[in-house]
Amino acid sequence: MVENQLDELQKYYNGIVLSGKNIHLTKVKKEIAEYFEGNRKVFSMPLDIVGTDFRKKVWKVRLRKWLA
Repeated sequence: MVENQLDELQKYYNGIVLSGKNIHLTKVKKEIAEYFEGNRKVFSMPLDIVGTDFRKKVWKVRLRKWLA
């Protein structure tokens, strides 16, 4: 399943997805850790939803319910 998701991301962004560290993942990990420690309620990293139109609709509904 992960391979399919990586293929979709590579096609969507017209690039290659490589494993490893980068400044964006480091920041996301830090913000998620702060959230679960109870020290963060808002994330600064933008969310880019990738997928079919149906998947995007489902994610938007889920986000609305989660943020409510």
